[in-house]
Amino acid sequence: MSYITYKQYDSRWGKKNYNGSSSMATAGCGPTSVAMLAYAVDGKTNPWDVAKFMQRNGYAIRNNGTAWAGIPAAMKHFGLKDVKNVSAMADVFSYLSKGYCAVFLFRGGSRGGITWTTAGHYVAVTGYKHTNGKHYLYTRDSGGRNHTGWYCYETQMRGLIPQIWVGKVGDAKPVKVIPKCIDVSEHQGKIDWKKVSASGIDHVVIRAGYGKNNIDEQWKNNITGAIKAGIKHIGVYWFSYAYNDNMAKNEAVYLCKAVEPYKKHIDMPLFYDFEYASADYAKENKVTVTRKLVTSMHKAFCEEIKKRGFKAGYYYNHDYKTRYVDIASLPYYEWYALYDTSDKQTNVYLQQYSSKGKVDGIKGNVDMDWFFGAEPRTPKPKTTDLEVDGKQGGQTIKAIQKWVGVKQTGVLNEETIKGIQRKVGADPDGKWGSKTTLALQIFLNKHGANLEEDGKYGVESIKAFQRYLNKYVLK
Repeated sequence: MSYITYKQYDSRWGKKNYNGSSSMATAGCGPTSVAMLAYAVDGKTNPWDVAKFMQRNGYAIRNNGTAWAGIPAAMKHFGLKDVKNVSAMADVFSYLSKGYCAVFLFRGGSRGGITWTTAGHYVAVTGYKHTNGKHYLYTRDSGGRNHTGWYCYETQMRGLIPQIWVGKVGDAKPVKVIPKCIDVSEHQGKIDWKKVSASGIDHVVIRAGYGKNNIDEQWKNNITGAIKAGIKHIGVYWFSYAYNDNMAKNEAVYLCKAVEPYKKHIDMPLFYDFEYASADYAKENKVTVTRKLVTSMHKAFCEEIKKRGFKAGYYYNHDYKTRYVDIASLPYYEWYALYDTSDKQTNVYLQQYSSKGKVDGIKGNVDMDWFFGAEPRTPKPKTTDLEVDGKQGGQTIKAIQKWVGVKQTGVLNEETIKGIQRKVGADPDGKWGSKTTLALQIFLNKHGANLEEDGKYGVESIKAFQRYLNKYVLK
């Protein structure tokens, strides 16, 4: 089983009387926090189940929420193992790193701009990681402040936690919590962002527009709604209809202008989205969609985004990765669409894993993504396979064979010579002579060489040929 995020004000139990004077919505954070952990044991426990236990056993205190002793008692009753009260944070981190979960009691106050509560509040903790010398906890907040997500203990919690109880879900191995994200556009219609936030979604990528400055009909509603609802992590994308670098660059400019009023709220990248409809539009405009062109447009877009002070990223699927996008040469954040799989691509920033997600506050389906947050890859430095030495050895011949599209044997055979002759406009008779050399010299001079066109295939002609192969074939 996996953990769940419940809200104490959920209509299924929020209005129920909890402690004789208050409702679950106002005083039920204790039973709701325990229920989030207990659900991982049996897949069915809900906050009202735990609240009834608390009330039967005297742990629901009138006008005062839930007694401290009720938390470990309920954790044990609903099947968590090795439940204990832990005071030293080093011990808490140790337990969490071993797969334990916890309930934290927060006192009133703020730290690092985060106000957990103004009085007292229980919060479930189900994930832990240690990064750059700091400890991060994945919290599940049952209350309206919606503090569900990763928070740093040192900068956002220290000094605010008087009590902690840990427990284990059977013999479960450590649970790695992967934050979920949604991506939306006008196709989702009007979204109730408060409900989306309450459901535990704290990452979102919103479409700002498409093509030549066409703004998404729901762009302003979505961006302002997400901000007001407290969605913590926001990214934006632009659907491309570009078919040259300048058009892609202009689309980046349109996107940056659209997000400028909301810049301080956007901490995720601005993404370039080139898909099948994009390629179809290019073909309609008599442009051949090649790997070189699509990769170049990605670079043009992303570099313009970076120039304007934003993080830059791009969206792609497996087919485009294979045919059109040279991933190794793009040092930007990756948003990879790989559907209907449990195979998590942790080396990317986002993985879109479904187009049929269901989220409270959104009518119909919505795209779902796993957030991994991987940094951009470092492009491989450009290298040439051939030493420009004027010697036509096996490697040079293999490069020539790659160029003409024949089997790379490293041996200059008749098929290879015919291929060269076709490329340079000579008679394809399969015999190398002065006419073939002259046609090759003319061809190379058109591509920047400075050869004497004498029909003699010497060291300088071979060097020029090697430079051409390095630049246009082996790059």
